[in-house]
Amino acid sequence: MGFFSRKPPEPQGPVPKIQMHIHSIKDAVFKPNDIISGHITIITPFPITPQAIEVSLWGLSETWIRTSHHHRGAGDTTKTDYHHYRDHAPLFTVTVNVFADSATKSLQPGEPYSFPFTFRMPEGTSNNRSECYKDPIRVPFTVTPHHLPPSF
Repeated sequence: MGFFSRKPPEPQGPVPKIQMHIHSIKDAVFKPNDIISGHITIITPFPITPQAIEVSLWGLSETWIRTSHHHRGAGDTTKTDYHHYRDHAPLFTVTVNVFADSATKSLQPGEPYSFPFTFRMPEGTSNNRSECYKDPIRVPFTVTPHHLPPSF
């Protein structure tokens, strides 16, 4: 093996098959207080006794802004300065343990098990953040929990 090569991955055993089905309309836009429901189906190749089966719903805002400024230099030269700003802001996270109320305590091989879930779209964000815009020397601004827009 060379200096930068790595070992091939160890073979892994079979893993449970997990499918999520959402009852809502495909490509729907969810608004605050909308209900999102569905179910998780699990088929395991070996017996398991899970402590929890969790389903999470989260929202994230991703922003990428690029600005450019053109400057005329000496003679006929032009210079363009570019500024980039990127942000990945978590908005909310909601997690439900769908196994907690189940009468089933152990999952047997080859049997399909279905666990329903329901989420209510939150009305607002749940995170506090302190960020600097573009330049780390600038004073940071603080974002506190706020309402989500109706078109989220």
